[in-house]
Amino acid sequence: KNVLVIKNAIDPTEKQFAYDNLEIDFDTFFYLGGSNHLQDLKLLGDAFENETLFLKTPKLPKRMHGIKVEISEIQNYAKDYEDCGICVIPLKENTFNSCKSELKMIEAGHFAKPVMVSNVEPYTLLATKKNSLKVYNNDWSAAIKKIKGNHQMQVDLGLKLKEDVSIKYNLTTENEKRLQSL
Repeated sequence: KNVLVIKNAIDPTEKQFAYDNLEIDFDTFFYLGGSNHLQDLKLLGDAFENETLFLKTPKLPKRMHGIKVEISEIQNYAKDYEDCGICVIPLKENTFNSCKSELKMIEAGHFAKPVMVSNVEPYTLLATKKNSLKVYNNDWSAAIKKIKGNHQMQVDLGLKLKEDVSIKYNLTTENEKRLQSL
């Protein structure tokens, strides 16, 4: 009774979330996350040993392969989604992480990017079979095999995620809740 949940939402008028067109860099994998996600990155194991994984993160786990690219300024980080392909979103299952938001999926969806995502809370609040490729038991290799080369799947997942995000995580709707709570 005493709790009002206001969801994260994207402000499309914010410069870093504006875009001219949406493209997918097919069959390329992209990870974006802060240094506090080091344990999540470890979940990928050696799944990307033979794949190119572009990483935008200040820290990499030891023995992790990938192409580390420069971290963007916080006020411009969302622009990184414009040029990426498939978003890789690992998350370790624990109580603390289950209290986080599904913001990485919301951001990817805003840019109509396909996602491969850990099948854990909070991502299960948004992830469906139609809008994402859920990764069970940290089997990232199986997910890579399923999505790589399937360009239609990549397009369909990205567009459906964009649609779901625009409906469920609408800034105007969430701001109305904020006003009503005052």
